[in-house]
Amino acid sequence: MWDKYSIIFPNIWIASAFKGATGSCQHIPTIIHHISNHERWIQELNTHVSKINKFQGTAFTGWSSNKIKDIVSVTILRYDHYATMCELLPTAIPSLAICLKIWIQGYSEQTYEQVAQSLGYNDYPLHVTPQPRPIPVPSNLNFPGWQIAVGIESFLNYKTKFHGLVNSEQCEKNLLRTYRNRIETLSTIVEELENQNEKLKQKLMYYHNVSTSDEIPHLHLRIKQLMTEITSLKNKLMEVHELKTILEKHHKEIVDQYKIKMTEHFKKMKHQLENARSENEDLNNKIAVIETKLQELNREKKEFVKVSEEQWLHKLECTKIEYEKMLQEKELQINSRDEMVRQKEVQLTQKLNEIDSLCEQIKELQQLVEIKTQDDGKLQSMLIEQHKSIMEELSKMRNNIEIASRQQTETHQQEKALLKKNVMAIRKNCP
Repeated sequence: MWDKYSIIFPNIWIASAFKGATGSCQHIPTIIHHISNHERWIQELNTHVSKINKFQGTAFTGWSSNKIKDIVSVTILRYDHYATMCELLPTAIPSLAICLKIWIQGYSEQTYEQVAQSLGYNDYPLHVTPQPRPIPVPSNLNFPGWQIAVGIESFLNYKTKFHGLVNSEQCEKNLLRTYRNRIETLSTIVEELENQNEKLKQKLMYYHNVSTSDEIPHLHLRIKQLMTEITSLKNKLMEVHELKTILEKHHKEIVDQYKIKMTEHFKKMKHQLENARSENEDLNNKIAVIETKLQELNREKKEFVKVSEEQWLHKLECTKIEYEKMLQEKELQINSRDEMVRQKEVQLTQKLNEIDSLCEQIKELQQLVEIKTQDDGKLQSMLIEQHKSIMEELSKMRNNIEIASRQQTETHQQEKALLKKNVMAIRKNCP
C-alpha cells in the first residue's frame, strides 16, 4: 500500500483524531482511544518510513468545525451539519495535549503526569479511561475554556444521578418509604441542577461576551442542546414533583385507613383477650379440682401398693421354704439312685470277672482236649460239641447281661436328667 502511495503521491499526509470519532452523541472524549490511535500511527510510520518520498505532516482531526495548520495541523470536522456538535473543544483540550506529547516523546506515565500537572489536574486525576459516574470534578484548571469542561462534567454527573433514580428498580416498586426518600432526593437534585444551570448560563454569557473565536457559534449550538436536555429534565422533574404530591396524598389516605383498621383490630384483640382471661380462670379452677383428686388417688395407690407388697413377700417366703424342702427330697432321691447305679456296676464287674474265669477254664479244657484228641476221637467230638454249647450259652449270658446293664444305665441317666431339670425349674421359680 505504501509503495503504491509513494509512486502516485510525492507528498503524503496522515490524519489522526484527538476528539470525536467514537460517536455522534459523545459529550467528553475517550482519551485512551485517541492515545492508541496515535501510537498505532507512529508504529506504522516507523516501519514504512523508507517507502515514503516526502512526509508532510499529521492532521489532528477533531470531529465537529474546520481549522487547519501546517506540519502538525488541527482539523475539526462534523458528522452531519444538520446535527448538534458531539464533543466541545474545551472538553477535548486534555486529549489534544496528550496526543501532541505522544508525537514528541511517546506515551508513558511521565508524559501523562507532565500533561496533567500542566493542565492543573493536581488534586483530581485526569481520567484517560471512562469512569463510573458520578466522579469528583476539579474546581480550578489551567487551560482556556476549563469552566465549560468542568460544567459538562458536573452536568453528566447529575444526568447519571437522575437516570439512576428514575430508572431504578426501587422507584418502580409500590413502596411508600422509597417514594418519600426518592422524592426528597429528587427535589435536592432539582435544586442543584437549577443552581448548576444558572452557573453554566453565567459562564456561557461571560464567554459569549469575551470570546471572538470561530468556536462560539458551535458552542451556542451545544449550549442549546444542553439547554433542551435541561428543559426536558426540568419537565421530568416537574412530573416527579406532581407524582410527589399525589404520593403524599395517597400516603396520607393509606395511613388513615391503616389507623382505622388497626384501632378496630385492637378492639377485637382486647375483647378476645378478656374472653380468654375468663376462660383461663375457669380452666384454673378445674385444674385445681383435678389436682386434689389426683393427690387422693396417689395416696390410695400408695397404700394399696404397700399392702400388696407385704402379701406377696409372705407368699414368696412360704413358696421358698416349700421349694427348699422339695429340693432336699429330690437330692436324696438322686443320691439313692446313684448308689443303686454303683451297685449295679459292681455286680456287672463281678459277672464279667466270672465270665473271664470261665473263658480261661475253657481254654484249659481246649488244651486238654487237644492233648487227648490223639487217643480218643469220640471224646474230642463230644468235648467240641460241649464246648460249642457252653460257648453259645456264655455268649448269650454275656449279651443278656450287657443289654440289661445298658438298659439300666439308660433308665438311670434319664431319671437323673429329669431330676436335674426339676431342680433347675425349682431354683428358677425360687426368688
